Amino acid sequence: MDKVFLLLFVHKKKILAFLLMPSHAELVCATAFSFLEGASHAEELVARAQALGLAALGVADRNTVAGVVRAHEAARKAGLRLLVGARLCFVDGTPDVVAYPTDRAAWGRLTTLLTLGKRRAKKGECVLTRADFASHAQGMLGIAMAPGELGELREILGGRVWLAVRRDHGGDDARHLAALAAAGRAAGVALRATNDVL
Repeated sequence: MDKVFLLLFVHKKKILAFLLMPSHAELVCATAFSFLEGASHAEELVARAQALGLAALGVADRNTVAGVVRAHEAARKAGLRLLVGARLCFVDGTPDVVAYPTDRAAWGRLTTLLTLGKRRAKKGECVLTRADFASHAQGMLGIAMAPGELGELREILGGRVWLAVRRDHGGDDARHLAALAAAGRAAGVALRATNDVL
């Protein structure tokens, strides 16, 4: 786990404090293109990420890549590193996976997968299964949003998968985080802190 340091020093008879944190990239952000889920426009997410000093921002809308065009333009203007992908939501009980392609061919497989899922469904929906993902996952990195089927996802992604963890600020955060850590250890999957920004 990364360490956070508090640096105190005296300057002109005042005690100044600085919180030193390693750079952080928020990798799970949904734009307003995640209909009925995402609340923020891509430009707002980029502006906030820049204001917070984030190293990068990952935009991954639910079963679409519609938000990446506006996010790309805003990130380019702001000088912020942008990762583009999609949050894949499955109909077979497989936990959501945020998928990030690592090259142009993987981007093509991701968009082909999304097209496949949308052609099967009525307008505005997407029908994807874990088997669909497995046949299109080459060249992808993944963040599993829940611990179910971690071993299978690790195998599908060739070990390039992380388990998302976040604080819900409820009374059982410590127990919940410990359970996620145990699930990750059991499956050989590292944890990745996220805020699941909407």
